[in-house]
Amino acid sequence: MTDSPKKKALIISYAFPPSAAVGVYRILKFCKYLPQFGWEPVVLTVEEGHSHSQDPSLFKQLPDDIKIYRSKSPAPLVWYEKKTGKGPAAGVAPASEKAKSSGSSAPPPADTPPPPQSMASRIKGYIRRLIFTPDDNCFWVPYGVSKGMEAIKNEQIDVIFSTSPPASAHLIGYWLSVRSGLPLVIDFRDLWTQNAGYHLKNKPAPARAWDRFLEKRAMKRSSCIVTATDGFTGQVLEKNPYKTPDSVVTITNGLDPDDFASVSFPTEKNDRFTILYLGSLYGARNPYFFFEAMQHWLAQRPEVADKVRVEFVGGGEAYAKATVGTPLESIVRFVGHMPQQQALSKLWQADMLLLLLGFGDTHTTVIPAKLFEYIATGRPILAFVPEGQSAGLIRKYNRGAAVTSPDKDAVAAFLSEQFGHWQERSGPPLSKLDLPEEFDRRTKTRRLAEIFDSVRKSH
Repeated sequence: MTDSPKKKALIISYAFPPSAAVGVYRILKFCKYLPQFGWEPVVLTVEEGHSHSQDPSLFKQLPDDIKIYRSKSPAPLVWYEKKTGKGPAAGVAPASEKAKSSGSSAPPPADTPPPPQSMASRIKGYIRRLIFTPDDNCFWVPYGVSKGMEAIKNEQIDVIFSTSPPASAHLIGYWLSVRSGLPLVIDFRDLWTQNAGYHLKNKPAPARAWDRFLEKRAMKRSSCIVTATDGFTGQVLEKNPYKTPDSVVTITNGLDPDDFASVSFPTEKNDRFTILYLGSLYGARNPYFFFEAMQHWLAQRPEVADKVRVEFVGGGEAYAKATVGTPLESIVRFVGHMPQQQALSKLWQADMLLLLLGFGDTHTTVIPAKLFEYIATGRPILAFVPEGQSAGLIRKYNRGAAVTSPDKDAVAAFLSEQFGHWQERSGPPLSKLDLPEEFDRRTKTRRLAEIFDSVRKSH
């Protein structure tokens, strides 16, 4: 280690403070700890991203002298959707209208076709999916390349590191590597076209072919590929035989002990058995089956209805409609985004934690960043996940129930068990940080620094 790092890495990330999107924390911690391992991070990001969550306090975790280059990132599609109230940017995709009108809270199947569209809407959708490749942030690329070359010239960069999503960051990294001759390291927090859910984007064939072409160019240019899970690493190696096992490595997400230094532990027992979900809700990560299972449990145990509370922290208010007219209406509440420290304290104030991934096999290789925080609290977890890596982690650390199919009876049994533990307890649950060494963000950053050293030496 050195106190005066001279080697510099250009970190290309759309997600960066003050944005508090979930992808921010991986990059934030890399930037925080890289100087301890001889690398100075120089960040290339956007002037103004489109994350609804902001947390300026995150800047306090960065080195005081960090250089941040911000470029323009035109997003005409986001601007249009916000202005007109149409499309994903306008809010959370609602549940099936049929389910709402019938009063059912059952989740629409993942493969439920969208409602019929007019010819004009279909044409617009086709053009959108054709033009916006690899993603809606593709217009960031020329501005990012221009600003990135400025950073490379000013800062004497040694390595380029791009992280996604969005995949447009890798195109910026690719072109900067081509123009500067510097080695490129690619980081997949989520995969690109290799993603198991890629087909859900419904891109036209020409866009899929162009997307794959761009991906292959970037991946072939890279000296090393980093992924967030072993499952992702396996997929990259399987579908890209030109990559060797030593050129594709896993650095999972994790935890920073410093984040928990000022966490407030509960001092008394909750007045109700409290279930907490932390994070965004969207797509398969929706609470509909959970609501259905909760009602199933309450039908079996009506006497507990006034002794239970469910909190969703981080948004998702649109899903509250599914509780109207049901016993859950007085039990479930939605809370908006909270600063990181406040949100972490909420974890310890809960009696049980909820994880929602859905049951589809598109998420078998996914490990949500929040799962590491959940595990570290020691609180029991009720997870709706497919058989895969998230389920494996919960079992490895004996942290609760990984429900891998829509089994309402299994959920009701686990709820009864945990509710019973809450009833028997006279005070707050045991609260301490249980941080497995494999979760430590500092250790993970050391591994990234080793990769930077290796590609710099061999380039």
